[in-house]
Amino acid sequence: MAGNLAALHIDGAPRLFLGIDRMPPVVILSACHVAPRGAGAVAISDLLLREGALAVLGTQVPVDVRHNATLMIRFLLYVAEEITKPGQFATLLDVWHHVQSSNAVNDILAATPKLKRWAGSPAPSGRPVRVEFMAHRAAGRIRRAHVYEDTEQVLGEIADDQGQGLRIRNWFRRPGYVPESLFYVFAGRPDRIFLSSLRQHTERVFARG
Repeated sequence: MAGNLAALHIDGAPRLFLGIDRMPPVVILSACHVAPRGAGAVAISDLLLREGALAVLGTQVPVDVRHNATLMIRFLLYVAEEITKPGQFATLLDVWHHVQSSNAVNDILAATPKLKRWAGSPAPSGRPVRVEFMAHRAAGRIRRAHVYEDTEQVLGEIADDQGQGLRIRNWFRRPGYVPESLFYVFAGRPDRIFLSSLRQHTERVFARG
């Protein structure tokens, strides 16, 4: 931001014209506050799309660098996995939605030292709370429109089984947590970037029933 105007700061000056010869189809702006709209009509995402990018992922507000790293690593890992073993996700947007919905537990459990320690404590099954949630309890329970609400619900049930549901739920509220993955915007058409063929995706869906 320069004078409340959205632009890229290159060589000591804000620039609206990038002049990039070969723009990659997907651009990830993995830093704080890189895709806001300032006083002008054009945002950085618009500039990159105008230069030829098909999809631009960026943040609208300052984000925690540790949480950002976890989110981006998971996103890229799922993309790489889909490319090498196609069939789970049809488009880049499908991958992003999956990462968003499944990353809420990391936002919550990384919020405070107490929650971090609790995440590693054993659930009644003997598995760490984080593993119990990801590998067993959360499957089919997290709705896209209620990601954090549903994640809290499932974590609260694990805490109830440990006999400390009230205490853990209080930690969710005080001091609370920051829903990092909601601060990102995917501009352009990530829904048009196909990672697997429509046939492969359809066969996978029918195979699941």
